[in-house]
Amino acid sequence: MNSLLDIRVPEAWISIAAFSQPWSLAVPEGNVALLYAFRKGNAVFEMEGEKPVEVGANSIITLPSGAGHKLRDSMRTKTDVKITDPFTNLEDFDIANALKTSATVIIRASIPVSSNPLPNVIPAAILVTPDDVRIHQRLEQIINLVLLEYTAPKDAREAIVKRLAEIIAIEFMEFSLVKGDLNWDSRLIDSRIKRAINAIHSHLDHPWTVASLANEALLSRSAFASRFREVIGETPVNYLYKTRMHRAACEIRNGKLSLSQIAEMVGYESEGAFCKAFRRNMGTTPSRYRATHQRNGKAQNKDQYA
Repeated sequence: MNSLLDIRVPEAWISIAAFSQPWSLAVPEGNVALLYAFRKGNAVFEMEGEKPVEVGANSIITLPSGAGHKLRDSMRTKTDVKITDPFTNLEDFDIANALKTSATVIIRASIPVSSNPLPNVIPAAILVTPDDVRIHQRLEQIINLVLLEYTAPKDAREAIVKRLAEIIAIEFMEFSLVKGDLNWDSRLIDSRIKRAINAIHSHLDHPWTVASLANEALLSRSAFASRFREVIGETPVNYLYKTRMHRAACEIRNGKLSLSQIAEMVGYESEGAFCKAFRRNMGTTPSRYRATHQRNGKAQNKDQYA
């Protein structure tokens, strides 16, 4: 899956929660993609319009698009038994004690929805059970590495855990495409479309056109545009635009680069042109977006749970 491995997730974080029965958690639709790894206990997962699904211990649920959902300890528990966001930093959590004394222990990995490079083809929610041997084993190994890092000295821990969270994100995006009954090998790994997607993600600053992307794919302009839309679900121009805005939004939230640097990074010749495009896509200016994120980011993460 080289096209996914080329993708970076600038923001990714991992947290954990322990529950005593009864418990229920309601999560509205938001801008954070989630992965829940159930380390102990069972739960019921449900989305609006769908039948509740019973989730066993050692199962994993991924929600790549930030879809609203509910979790509770059993079908008998009413969904109005609500709690505030119970997830906390692993560093402040006694994992060994929780596994001994709590009914349910869940690890949560979170990434911005804007980091999802294929928003139109990844399903809203995917259940990974131990029966899904290949991907389950890989995710379990990464999660175990995360837990191991929190028993080690603090030096470089934050950077390592963030990178592991990023790897988890890439793994569940890959699995979501396969589990969603999409023929990944014949669709996204069409070598011609793969070359174009890799070119976009590797060189967002390049002045791409449909013609130049078609050259990367070794297709005529019309054949490339038709094939790209068939595979990805949107035009090359829209995909390029969204990818640039997603990357820009991540960099703005990170707060390490100036707007002019971000504009150049995502292929805009001037800060003014970039700001205009960003406002058209996000409904606000880059400066206001950054200020709002810095002011409310942590509060929003806690308040997304009812």
